[in-house]
Amino acid sequence: MLCPRTACRREIPDDSVFCCYCGKKIGPVERKTPKRANGTGSVYKHGDTWAAELRVYNGRKLAHRKKKYGFKTKAAALAYVQTMTESSIDKKTMRISEAWELLKKTKRYQELSKDKIGAYKTAYKRLEPISFRVIGEIPFTELQALVDAAPGAYYPKRDIKTLLGKLYNVAVTNECLDVSQDKTDLLELPTQPKSKKDSFTLDEVHKIWDAYNKGDKMAGFALILCYTGMRPGELLQLKLENIDLKGQKIIGGIKTEAGIDREIPIAKAIIPIIQEAMKSAKYGLADSCREHFYDDWKSENWGIERHMTANAGRHTLATAMEEANISVMVRKKILGHKIDDITERYTTITFKQKLAAVEKATKKFVGQPVGQRSRKNQSRNE
Repeated sequence: MLCPRTACRREIPDDSVFCCYCGKKIGPVERKTPKRANGTGSVYKHGDTWAAELRVYNGRKLAHRKKKYGFKTKAAALAYVQTMTESSIDKKTMRISEAWELLKKTKRYQELSKDKIGAYKTAYKRLEPISFRVIGEIPFTELQALVDAAPGAYYPKRDIKTLLGKLYNVAVTNECLDVSQDKTDLLELPTQPKSKKDSFTLDEVHKIWDAYNKGDKMAGFALILCYTGMRPGELLQLKLENIDLKGQKIIGGIKTEAGIDREIPIAKAIIPIIQEAMKSAKYGLADSCREHFYDDWKSENWGIERHMTANAGRHTLATAMEEANISVMVRKKILGHKIDDITERYTTITFKQKLAAVEKATKKFVGQPVGQRSRKNQSRNE
């Protein structure tokens, strides 16, 4: 036979292992074992034994890694890695409700603020129509329809999309879903509104008073927020035993170290409103859960042409205090803002000062509400 090397091509014995002229190896060509495809796992030498490893990615981010060591042969490791890939992709039994329970047990979820946890709980309630459905079997169009059906322009829809992403990620990391099936990032949201800390005008506060005097319960909560500067989440988590109507004081607050368990003054004008709200309070000072509270909040019902969020009450008090020339230090203490200036940290502000500041700033809120002014003008015309 001839040497297979092109540059040589000399006659050599048929049983040759090497060419006696150029040294070319004769015999079957050794072929390297092809690499395993991405996502199908890998095996490698680990000391005197073999190891099997499977990595699951969420996009470009490593979401989960599973390893097993101690295989005596490479074949045994390959056989095991095959079972790892099968169990991670083909096991599709986790439901939305099961993923939710697992998510709540994660350290990252438990470290969230109470306000953010409340937002996720509200979002999950909106997912109840699909809570017993198997993840991976829910059509994308159905998920988009749930997002679109959420009340509000942007934020409630954003919370649903975020929660769905977390639930699908739980399914992936628990090997119950192929990462390629997670399309929650493709869910569309409406345009995000520009961040603007708007407040009610004086005339709008008078309109809220008028609505409350006509029996609008939500208008009463709006007034409580305007007079106390509490966040809506603080109102919904308030403990009734921390309300001292006689002392005109509330102990409450969330979110920041400066805001937690602060002394919140109660202006005389809203004592009857708080007293009435306490009779039917179930969720903090409100009589409905977070979900229904935001659903029922409609500033348009009070004769206000523009839509105002529940956070507007807090900004209303902040604006009123600034217009009343209340010192920055007192305003921070009332609203629970962080104190950065080292000289302010050693400044003592009494509760009496804070109560006086709120009374001064909100005095114009009562004034003559719209309804009373109109009735007064009508009597004059008669």
